[in-house]
Amino acid sequence: SKEFQTASSPVTLAIGKDIAGNNIICNLEKMPHLLIAGATNSGKSACLNSIITSILYKASPDEVRMILIDPKEVEFRIYQDMPHLLIKDIISETDQAIRAFKWAKNEMDRRYKLLSRYYARNILEFNSNACVKDGIEEKMPRIVIIVDELCELMMSANRKDLEDKIMSMA
Repeated sequence: SKEFQTASSPVTLAIGKDIAGNNIICNLEKMPHLLIAGATNSGKSACLNSIITSILYKASPDEVRMILIDPKEVEFRIYQDMPHLLIKDIISETDQAIRAFKWAKNEMDRRYKLLSRYYARNILEFNSNACVKDGIEEKMPRIVIIVDELCELMMSANRKDLEDKIMSMA
């Protein structure tokens, strides 16, 4: 759609159409924590695939990196070798997911310190800062973590640990 093509953010998402047939486009940066819920076969996984595909169309791997978590190992396999993956493999085990969330929390803290050091309020300001242009600091890609079937992970023996990691990120 024209709305999607002209949107400037690399995390612009094509969600679908409303009841009147208007395109629904949104910017993930304006809603950094997103939960998609619904009944079985209501289109949750299709929505996640639309989100991933939107990012692949809009962003290069140096703009957006993704961590995909798929405990059932069925929905995200098609993305296995895409260059946008921050972690080479699609995560399927609870322990791997916990480590990924722990890493992401540490990375978030590191980035906040870096933003503060250069008086940047967000990634866009940081990436346009002279420190990046002069090669003092590396460009900061956005990191998107997508989990399919969160309930599968939450049913594991490490539920509390996983919950703590997710809550610290949110």
